[in-house]
Amino acid sequence: MNIDALSLDGENPRHPLTYDQHDAIAALLDDGLEKINNLAKDIAEYGLSPAELLIVMPHEQGRYIVLEGNRRIAALKILRQPDLAEGHSSSSRFNWIKAEHATFVDKVPCAVVSSREEARHWLELRHTGEREGAGVVPWSTSAKQRFSPRSGTHTDKAMKVIDVLRSSYSDDTELLEDLKVVSIEKSTTLGRLVSDPDVRSILGINLKKEIIERNYLPLIRCVVSDLVRKISVSDIKSKEQRKQYIEDVRDRLFDENVSPSMQPTEPQKRSNKRKKKATNQAFLFDGLELNNLGEKVSAIVKELQRLDIEKFPHASSVLLRCIIELSVDQFYQKKGWEHIQLQRGVRRCLDEIDPSRKDDKYVYIRKSLSGQDSLLTPSTLHGYVHSQYVHPSPTDLRAYARNYHPFLAALNGCI
Repeated sequence: MNIDALSLDGENPRHPLTYDQHDAIAALLDDGLEKINNLAKDIAEYGLSPAELLIVMPHEQGRYIVLEGNRRIAALKILRQPDLAEGHSSSSRFNWIKAEHATFVDKVPCAVVSSREEARHWLELRHTGEREGAGVVPWSTSAKQRFSPRSGTHTDKAMKVIDVLRSSYSDDTELLEDLKVVSIEKSTTLGRLVSDPDVRSILGINLKKEIIERNYLPLIRCVVSDLVRKISVSDIKSKEQRKQYIEDVRDRLFDENVSPSMQPTEPQKRSNKRKKKATNQAFLFDGLELNNLGEKVSAIVKELQRLDIEKFPHASSVLLRCIIELSVDQFYQKKGWEHIQLQRGVRRCLDEIDPSRKDDKYVYIRKSLSGQDSLLTPSTLHGYVHSQYVHPSPTDLRAYARNYHPFLAALNGCI
């Protein structure tokens, strides 16, 4: 179909309801200008992906509404008419892309359905997660590393360790859950640890053979748990910090009569205290107090801290979104700033509390704002509340809470 015959969907779940094409394009640009820009550049260079077909529905006077592929069509329309992006920062890049590429896509292959209901199943499979394998199953970090290997990087080394642990402890559901979090959020930190030859010696890791001595595995298991719950990259930056940390782990697990070669013996059984700590992971924002950000924010935090995310993931996701948005709003009001969209608001607050942009506590939020981490984006939070197709998982909610905890605490402390 010719691009001119295709209209963007005003009911696109990516944004609130719109009533004309200009507003629909503006809403998509507001949701992710940089991503649309990058998409336009990719399409101009390579064309449309043959792996993804547009889904359209008949409209009026020979026109069709795009139910799947709105971002692609928006990018194509802007490439043909760059002034459609006027008023948005970096909109001039569309002119540059148009100038660099002489030919553009004029027609696109489409699958035609008669109604939204007919398309619903395919949209759900495309946008609402794995759905136990029926939907799109994204590659894990380790799969991405295998597809585009960069040998010797921190991530590469971490993935090798994670693969061995998954194979050795395939029936340990708690460890597998922790490894999932580490592969998404802490692979670089784990990689920094295992890149240290002294640490590898203590942990029995041979990266060349991609093996870990079996009797050393309890040590690494403890390291993985720490990475999920309390250790950040700032804790193991220096060689001395890494040495001290690994020795502390060893002392926690084993008797004092460890041989000078650091050969571990069988680990002691986990204490009840350790089990209780794992159970507490069902509740978000443990210990967080936001008393300076208004009574409502404080009250919502206390309610969320008592809500079991395993039983109530949807309710938890809504409260999580409210806490972040209301906290940013309160901070803006205290600063006398003019309110803007949430993603930009989070970025400005971050720049206020971390002007150097180097604090490791906020690295994952900054990645999400720049589009490097699809899990933690504010638009995903928006989808939890406003979209029928975005469903939160307890693992995702834990990741949000862990990474936004220091950010919210800093906002509260700055008022």
